[in-house]
Amino acid sequence: MTTQPMDPAALNRRMIADILAAPATPPEEGGYVLRVLETTGRRSGLPRRTPVGLLRRDGKDYLVCPDRGRDWPNNLLATADAAVLVGNERRAVRARAVDGAEAADVVAAYVRSVRAPWAVRAFALPENPDQADILDRMPPIIVFRVD
Repeated sequence: MTTQPMDPAALNRRMIADILAAPATPPEEGGYVLRVLETTGRRSGLPRRTPVGLLRRDGKDYLVCPDRGRDWPNNLLATADAAVLVGNERRAVRARAVDGAEAADVVAAYVRSVRAPWAVRAFALPENPDQADILDRMPPIIVFRVD
């Protein structure tokens, strides 16, 4: 018996439901936790939810996306106010895109902490990338600090 791959929208809905059903655990320094990001749709003005990995680095929280063309980063660029959800907790945040060395350091920490091989491959980085490797490949990647 073969199984059909789940479509991305269905997978996202399932992940969102699982994250919202889970107890909230704070991120550890240098690690990430799964959260639901709620943005405002830049065209529709409606709330949009997506599962994300929230990384804690140097006491700050970050969101990293390997493809700045996705909807959620573009929604954040249009409206920086958003919410991070887990379990029954909702935290209002303001997202600010960061670049340069700060962004490269966050990407390096993110790919070190992520355990899903498909998620790491999405960044198209060499194994154990240094800051120069990451900076060379930053154009499609976007990093947000969330306060």
